[in-house]
Amino acid sequence: MKRVIAFDVWSHFAYFRRHYTTTSASTHPFIPRSAVEGLVGAIVGYRSEEYPDLLWDARIAIELRKSGDLVQRITKVPFGISYTHSDFWQQVGRYLRSGGNLNHVTAPRKIEILKEPKYRIYFSSEHSGVYSQLLQNLREHHTHYTPYLGSSNMLANFELVGEYEITAETESSSKAERIVSIIPFFKRIPQVKVEQKSHYGVEQNLPLHLNSERKATGYYSAIYSPEPGQTIIARNASFSTLKMGSEEFSIAFIPTTPSPA
Repeated sequence: MKRVIAFDVWSHFAYFRRHYTTTSASTHPFIPRSAVEGLVGAIVGYRSEEYPDLLWDARIAIELRKSGDLVQRITKVPFGISYTHSDFWQQVGRYLRSGGNLNHVTAPRKIEILKEPKYRIYFSSEHSGVYSQLLQNLREHHTHYTPYLGSSNMLANFELVGEYEITAETESSSKAERIVSIIPFFKRIPQVKVEQKSHYGVEQNLPLHLNSERKATGYYSAIYSPEPGQTIIARNASFSTLKMGSEEFSIAFIPTTPSPA
């Protein structure tokens, strides 16, 4: 069996901008894989131009957790700010020469932010140096760069849960499997067994991986529950079984490369 690191990360607020939004900045309802890579890079100490090559093939799964005793769904808070038009700074020289005459002024803008997010990250890598350094830093609660969730002013805390054995990936084609993490997919959406008093959502166009030029190499979709802690029963989804003491449960790793056309 292979081994996987499980650790929790949380903050008061998070913001994972949907890349296709413009003046109204909307956020993904949970942390994308690409942001997890950046978080791991910050903890281990990789620069932004380094970690894309080191972490692109890492196995990553994401579980939405309850924050303390709070029992609530994913909460998005509309937040008002001001911004200037994109060519504002191109006018600075003209502004200084003309004595303060500008054609552009600040305008109101709204963004969404996530309130009290908490995630359990499952991480494994074939690069022994990456794996061992992350495990050591998590044990020592040490980080090289400041960890945050989406925006640099949304500082995050983290805690090691443990290191566990995990089975190879299999597909739940013959029977449905209860999965605790988000369930990623590309074209074919997994079949979900709907349970009473449970809630489900589908998020699309999540960035899979950002290369060293900060460009997305692909996008994926995912089934999730807006109620942190709720599991999902699904068929036709790839999963691995994790052994945590006497307990066993299934998680779905996010693919490392886009699905072929």
